[in-house]
Amino acid sequence: SSDVCSSDLIETETEFPAPIPENFPRRLALPYDDSKLNSLHCFLRSELLEIFVVQKSMNKSPTHSPGSSVGRVGLRCVHCALNRKKRDDRDEAPMAVFYPKSIAEIYRLVTSWQRCHLRKCRNLPPAVRSQWQSLRENDKSRGKTHYWITSAKEIGLIDCQSRAGGIRFGPNVNKNVEIGRA
Repeated sequence: SSDVCSSDLIETETEFPAPIPENFPRRLALPYDDSKLNSLHCFLRSELLEIFVVQKSMNKSPTHSPGSSVGRVGLRCVHCALNRKKRDDRDEAPMAVFYPKSIAEIYRLVTSWQRCHLRKCRNLPPAVRSQWQSLRENDKSRGKTHYWITSAKEIGLIDCQSRAGGIRFGPNVNKNVEIGRA
């Protein structure tokens, strides 16, 4: 099999043989999210959450998930990521960074992230916090969990079949969504 996440590949402690695309989407958002999701989820996907790819082993970091490896995709708070360069990441609220074990788990972890992180995030600008709280209070429509799965696949995310699990970019990264450089 040419699947780079095949469990028959050799995994070492410091790297995983998953390719890191030169350009990849930095947000979960797609142009038609507003026709599929409530306004709160659109805001989270387009403004508050950032996709990143583990570039090198960070196993010595106290805040780094021990199962993470090179090529693994994680999600993080945009505002904590901006401030991380300025101060120690131990000052961050819980779940500033998280690593879904599968694309099916993204929706559940994002809802947990709102509860655990956003409420306590000291890096969230007051206007952004106010907008998030307003959307949370005023948009009571339910999320569509299946769309979170299909849209993750559409931007090129795939489940990894390794023992540790995780998500990675597959060979078909969608270049028609917001792209950032690593």
